[in-house]
Amino acid sequence: RSLERVLAAKARTGLPDNKLVDLEAIAEVIPDPAADARARQTAERAITLLRNRNQAVERLRTGNPCAVAVLTTRISRMGLTFEEELKRRRRRARMDFVYPEMSQAEVRRVAASLSRCSAVAGADVTTARKSGKGWKLAGELDTFAGAMAQIRPVVIWVAFGTPYAAQYLPEYSAYVVPFSNTPVSEAAAIRTLLG
Repeated sequence: RSLERVLAAKARTGLPDNKLVDLEAIAEVIPDPAADARARQTAERAITLLRNRNQAVERLRTGNPCAVAVLTTRISRMGLTFEEELKRRRRRARMDFVYPEMSQAEVRRVAASLSRCSAVAGADVTTARKSGKGWKLAGELDTFAGAMAQIRPVVIWVAFGTPYAAQYLPEYSAYVVPFSNTPVSEAAAIRTLLG
């Protein structure tokens, strides 16, 4: 009898159809302003600035800042909260997205267009993998990371992916590591960087 009740409850909730839990949807289903505030505070306090050469973060706060999200795939939703928070704070700020499926010419074009910015926040939400003595990004993203290092503005790399890529990207002016790659951490990173 109790087994029937458990199975009936599972059927009513749709568990047989949706076995995986969408962690991002929990906040929509069970709204809790106090928990949301704690999550924001935790994400903001967990931002770690590993490097800040030549006042890179301060330069992002002035002038013409831009941002770019380095994604694992074209269809990713990662970086969207980063963009929303950026536009909320700097309405005219430019945001680009790059992903492994792009051609070398496309990623070089995006990198070159960023040279008109006063500073660039690069949001890395990829999964870099160890390759020889360094870290390798998928597809043409290594080309993009290298091209970013050659452009004029200050580059602030925000590692939503792996924090170990810091050793692979020593030429960037600043390196920031958030708590996680969730939307709350994306928003916290922009709030921290732009003040």
